[in-house]
Amino acid sequence: MKDRRGKLAWLTKYAMRFLSVSLLYIGALVAVNFYVSWKMLAELQQVFNYSSAWRVNFIIMQASFLGIIFVLLISMFLILHRSLGPLLRIERILDNVLKGDYSLRIAIRRKDIIQSLVDKINQLIGIAGKNR
Repeated sequence: MKDRRGKLAWLTKYAMRFLSVSLLYIGALVAVNFYVSWKMLAELQQVFNYSSAWRVNFIIMQASFLGIIFVLLISMFLILHRSLGPLLRIERILDNVLKGDYSLRIAIRRKDIIQSLVDKINQLIGIAGKNR
């Protein structure tokens, strides 16, 4: 059982690190994209003598790109947080139930992804406690 807990802790720990590294990588990618695009736009403006409306369109395009990246990162964080967060708590409670303490119930946030699973586990713990 400890081996599985170690794997789950490892998964949670490295999932959050993966999210942090992904955020840094995407931030660097956005900065490079913004810089290169700005330089290309400046050169095009000199060659073709574009108006300042091109710069405004460029800023709007980059802002929408940043918005998409931001939404993706927030979605990744929420999915990881809502799914991996309660797993350690569930495993800790189930270890105590296996030792014979049927008075415990698993409590997680209401909007967690696995809420229906936790409700069923709590029902099973209650039934097992009554049958003892």
